[in-house]
Amino acid sequence: MSNASSSKPKLNSKTFGKLLRLFNRNQTDPNMWSAIKALPNPDPILRKSGKTAQIYEEISRDSHVIAELRTLRSGMFAFNGELVPGAEDAQSMKSYELAKTFMAKKPHTNTEWADIDWHNYSAILNGFSVLHLGAYKKEAGYWLPSSIESWQGSRFAFDTDN
Repeated sequence: MSNASSSKPKLNSKTFGKLLRLFNRNQTDPNMWSAIKALPNPDPILRKSGKTAQIYEEISRDSHVIAELRTLRSGMFAFNGELVPGAEDAQSMKSYELAKTFMAKKPHTNTEWADIDWHNYSAILNGFSVLHLGAYKKEAGYWLPSSIESWQGSRFAFDTDN
């Protein structure tokens, strides 16, 4: 039995660092960091104060704010949205059918369209919101994204000087 304890895998600091980065992926996207270092900050108030969008996340953890957000979210989810054609001409009807077919599928695994709506709506609370359009695939002669995924604002770094 004593051999069992000696056969446990050992983590060196390099491996532990890789695991830590894997689990903290929601804070930064390692694939993005290789391409860019920082983006211009779109929020003029944060830019002037030298803060990042994480301050919005800290505010949203307050219990009073959470209660208000739940009220807003439940009200938004109670709304019955409807997709309608923009006009009665052939091109509008064709676009309507394409949109109807596209929106009949879930935008991403374990995600509903109401979640995407909420993410877009939360741009008001966070200063911005980002949707990632998955790889495009050709369906019925049209190039459509294979998925639509919400990305947290904390994945992005902004330069306080821009």
